[in-house]
Parts: sequence; structure tokens; C-alpha cells
Amino acid sequence: MTATAVKTSPTLEPAFCIRVIVPDDGTDLRLMKALLEEKGITRAHSVSLRAVGMLREARSKRGHLPESALARLVVTVVGESEAEALFAFICETAHLNRNGGGLASMQKLQGASIYALPRDLPLDLPKETGHSAEPL
Repeated sequence: MTATAVKTSPTLEPAFCIRVIVPDDGTDLRLMKALLEEKGITRAHSVSLRAVGMLREARSKRGHLPESALARLVVTVVGESEAEALFAFICETAHLNRNGGGLASMQKLQGASIYALPRDLPLDLPKETGHSAEPL
């Protein structure tokens, strides 16, 4: 092959990952709605998890693990210039200062893609995708 192939890498921007653990009481949904409507943030998601001793006092019998409770983890990726202000907004909106309100952390990423998914993506896959639902 005489022509030289040029590899292009995706452009990455400096970014931060903000993680918030909140009680499973709808705080995650209110937070993500506020992020979208007030800040225009589209790079956020929420997952369920089991939390032990983070959102309330952990009591247990000697030699036993404390009872776990349902919680939600909200993860947001934001550009470097907006990170500090958005972290403060998230802590205030999620009411982390209340008793059992949760916790937040912010970590610098090596980079994040500048691309965002379109807002009009379908929520469900079409019935006939050509892929088998059976595990391999």
C-alpha cells in the first residue's frame, strides 16, 4: 500500500467525574432533573446500590455485618472549567448537609469525549434487532 493511512484519535477534553451517593428516596431523580433543566448537563446517570453505614449509623451484633440499605449513586462527567461550581450545585441540590443526606466526591479524569448522545434516542430497542437474547 503506497498511501499512508492517517489515524485520528478522538478529541478529549480535561474533565472531572462527580459521584454522589444519596438515599433511595427520589433525591437522585430530582438531582438529575435539576442538572438537565438548570445546568444543561446531559452526561449523568443513576444506579442502585447497597450502602452500609454511610447514610445512617451502622449498628450490628458483635461479629456480624450491619444491615445494608438501598441507596443511589449518581455519576456526572463535567468539563474542567465547570467542575467546582457544579460540585457545589450538586451538593446543595441533593441536600447532602442533612442527617443521612449522603456524600459526594470529585475525581479528575484523564479526559472525556466531547461528544454527547442526542436527546431523541429511543428508550427501548426495537423488537427485531437481529441479536439473540440468549447468553453465549
